[in-house]
Amino acid sequence: MSLIKLQNIIKIYKTADIETQVLKGVNLTIEEGEFVCIMGVSGSGKTTLMNIIGCLDTPTSGKYFFKGKDISSLDDDTLSKIRNEHIGFVFQQFYLIQYLTAKENVLVPTLYSSKDVPEDRAIFLLEKVGMKDKINLKPSQLSGGQQQRVAIARALINDPELIIADEPTGALDRKTAFEIMDIFSSLNKEGKTIIMVTHDPEIAKYARRIIYIEDGNIRY
Repeated sequence: MSLIKLQNIIKIYKTADIETQVLKGVNLTIEEGEFVCIMGVSGSGKTTLMNIIGCLDTPTSGKYFFKGKDISSLDDDTLSKIRNEHIGFVFQQFYLIQYLTAKENVLVPTLYSSKDVPEDRAIFLLEKVGMKDKINLKPSQLSGGQQQRVAIARALINDPELIIADEPTGALDRKTAFEIMDIFSSLNKEGKTIIMVTHDPEIAKYARRIIYIEDGNIRY
């Protein structure tokens, strides 16, 4: 069974009397355990596509099957539950809470989960991403690369099947960017499905499959 299957996904945004069709009938299948990179110029539709895959937005029409279930028309509360329990997010901007420690930031998603997640798991994940000695530090005490490592641990805390990474190295220097990508590669080898957006061809090489989106359509 495919983890993700999109069938003729169309997304139209309406502003006043103007309609803009951003996605124009996207068909895409992603299997469990894949590492897929989505590339495209600004305005191509890649962010909208990622938002739909991540249940942050819904299509205007078409079908989105996640783990075999059609979730195209679910309400916000149900989509929120799917996001929290099945999808981990890593963004270019780390979105850490400044007054919380690294460990506390990692534990934030557990506050909204029905899963029983032990606090020790946050420590385990921080050690896993090379932050063993930074567990009690706050974001202002961490470098950009260290903050992204915390963000990755946070994305993993509820043991999601899918990790969505939107320009995860965009705010990092080259050396740190490749270190972060090595973490993603390791997670993929452990079985995590990863979908990443990047504009950087060198970063895209870490993926096993690259998909190009152009003017709202997938170009292989």
